[in-house]
Amino acid sequence: MAGGILLLSIIVVNISPAINLEFSSWSSDSCSYYSDKYKYEEKKDLTHFSNQEEKDKKLYEYKRDKTRCERQKAMVGLEYAAFNINLVCGFICTLLGFFFYFNIGDVGKIASFAGLGTGIVGFVLTLVYVIESGLVFNDIIERGIMRIDSDGAFLKWNSKKNHYTCIFYKKDDYDSIYLRYSDYGNKYLNYYKDVRPEENNHKYEQCISPKLTYFQCKNYEETENTIDQIEYYDDKGQPKGKCDKLVFDGNYDYYYQKIYDNNGNKVLYDRWLTTIIFSCFIFLLDIGLAIFGFLNLSDSKPAF
Repeated sequence: MAGGILLLSIIVVNISPAINLEFSSWSSDSCSYYSDKYKYEEKKDLTHFSNQEEKDKKLYEYKRDKTRCERQKAMVGLEYAAFNINLVCGFICTLLGFFFYFNIGDVGKIASFAGLGTGIVGFVLTLVYVIESGLVFNDIIERGIMRIDSDGAFLKWNSKKNHYTCIFYKKDDYDSIYLRYSDYGNKYLNYYKDVRPEENNHKYEQCISPKLTYFQCKNYEETENTIDQIEYYDDKGQPKGKCDKLVFDGNYDYYYQKIYDNNGNKVLYDRWLTTIIFSCFIFLLDIGLAIFGFLNLSDSKPAF
């Protein structure tokens, strides 16, 4: 048990997102800033907003930003605490188990107490880390970076409603249209050669969508007005077809080169997901270590 915890902790410490990547800076963020902004906006009357819904959205954003900030800080702190404790305690318990197995000193009870105590502490810290890390992993990166499908599209034609709708719009979820860290695992967001439109690709050049807000998506979704489907044309100006989807912004140099031009996002996704999976194995081993430590307090041989 302890040997497995030690081995997995060594691996995780070397691949985890906060310890090894840029997310360690989250620990210095001031979450109280969002609380103050929330209170400030809450006191404003409706004359400062277009309507109640706009005010509710602004309050929602500050509340979510505060929650997001707190989760990110908790994730960083727990990552350092959980894996370093598992690393040290795994080493100590492995060493004590080795001493007992080869009858080097009288360490039976010490090993059992160590297994029980470190198993409980390691389990709690690692479990909470998995929860916080998973929540951040499935949260948005920032508002303004839009989610797209495998065609690079943000809007699609809805034949029943006879107009375009936002693909990822969800009612009452203001962040539904924005990219999440967990989206980095999608192949089409990471391999430039697979998403770059071919030269003279009239469909990709002309079937474009502006950057929309949540309220614009809501209007697209709920409007009863019909909107003509956009056509795209060849070099001679002859119609070639209709746009079933609209690509975000149409600015390929920004969208593909600045955000999705290399494999870095996929590496981040793989390392983060691996960390979460290995963390689950670690806290299961922590449970086992604590159980064996408890049982072996009255037994003759600790099973580490």
